[in-house]
Amino acid sequence: MRNSTDEFDAKWIVVGFTGHRALKEPDMVSGAINRELVKLHSGYGNLAIISSAASGSDTLFLAEAEKLGFPLQIVLPFPPDQFMKDFSNDEWARVTPLLDQAIHIQETVWTNRRDEAYFDAGVSTVDGCDILLAVWNEGSAAGRGGTGDVIAYAKHLGKPIIVINDSSGQSYWINQDKAPEKHYREGIKKALDISDIQSRLKEFDSVASSKAPTARNLSLAVILLHLIATTISIHAVIFIAVLPEISSYIATGLKILFLVIALWLSSRLHPIHHSWTEHRPKAEMLRLFLAIWPLKPSASALTSLSVRSQEALVRNLEIYWRSDKAGKVDSLADGKRYYLENRIIDQLDYFKNEHMKSSKRLKFSLIFASTATFLAITSGVFVLLLGLYENLADYHHDLIYFSVKALSVSLPLLSAALLTYALTLDLTRRSSRYQELINFLQTQITCVEAAVTWNGLWRSIFLIERQLSDEVQEWNTMTATLSKAH
Repeated sequence: MRNSTDEFDAKWIVVGFTGHRALKEPDMVSGAINRELVKLHSGYGNLAIISSAASGSDTLFLAEAEKLGFPLQIVLPFPPDQFMKDFSNDEWARVTPLLDQAIHIQETVWTNRRDEAYFDAGVSTVDGCDILLAVWNEGSAAGRGGTGDVIAYAKHLGKPIIVINDSSGQSYWINQDKAPEKHYREGIKKALDISDIQSRLKEFDSVASSKAPTARNLSLAVILLHLIATTISIHAVIFIAVLPEISSYIATGLKILFLVIALWLSSRLHPIHHSWTEHRPKAEMLRLFLAIWPLKPSASALTSLSVRSQEALVRNLEIYWRSDKAGKVDSLADGKRYYLENRIIDQLDYFKNEHMKSSKRLKFSLIFASTATFLAITSGVFVLLLGLYENLADYHHDLIYFSVKALSVSLPLLSAALLTYALTLDLTRRSSRYQELINFLQTQITCVEAAVTWNGLWRSIFLIERQLSDEVQEWNTMTATLSKAH
């Protein structure tokens, strides 16, 4: 097992940028940008960049980041053919190589107003970064969407900001206390390939698979102890009339014993359960990236597909995925075939198997719970009939009478325990939900096969992956809730 200081835990720090177009001292500003990026790199290690590519400061920033080898994510307010209209030929010649080097180009295009489009690009930059670097004259924006507006938005969100004065090159922090904790580590890989994902998925799957049965068994043991402890209390009251001298002592001793066992099981359950619920979502996110790694990257970001609490992992993996240019499939047909075989078919087999197992367990639980309830009713009726006899007093000290009476009150507990067992293993939801997912995935096979463009394929992939992420989220929420209940 790898240690916790590897590339999966070492978070990429995303540095965003905003700045003025017109600069009096561009060389001085470039030097100041380089200085701040080097300082950030020395403190955080892996840096990724997100910025627009407007003329002026944006272009200088992207150029300095590219020289330092940081992956570039560029946000455009318009498609490139429209965006280039805001540049001279010489300016656009400097932008084109940066666009070619970018691992991801995001087009906002949410409005036809150019000033609002530029502001939307600035908002997307702020939303996507951990630290915002700004070249600013500390004045208000000259027009809507300017540097002042973007910085005001970042301040409102509480983002840490490094401001470089565009005249002096001096810098200072805003909200430095909100900056991520520095975690630079030597030896962290700057690139991953599909073999790294396969290796780590195997590790996460191994942990999740080994912890799952233990966590389930401990949960069921707690349910059983609840049942036994309650049954002991009830039987002590019933049998004290038959064995008054010893029944109360036995009951007290057994209750103390089971209390000690329950406390010991609880102390073991929670760490094992936590490890299980922590590793399974990570494994599922890795499984997603393993299925799309060789595909031509999508235009849309994948963070929307993340399970809650795994956003940082998904962002890290997306940066690695987009940065890995090697090993991508050449044709759409190959991409469709790879995704079908390595994701849809794989998930179909999993859900079919799990649906069969959960349905069998649910059927078993319901049959035995119904049987216990029926026997409880029968025992209760028998006790009631015995009470109608005139010689009822003869039964008061009869062991058989009290045994039947005990069954009439303990069997409902067994029924409740069986239903709790079904709830703890999430059998009802899994049985119906897995059948829904089987039907959904079978339908999506046709949609993936019918895709005639990469965009069409990615639309299907996003639809499929959102459904699968929702299932992991439901499982995680349900499992965590039941863990707390026990």
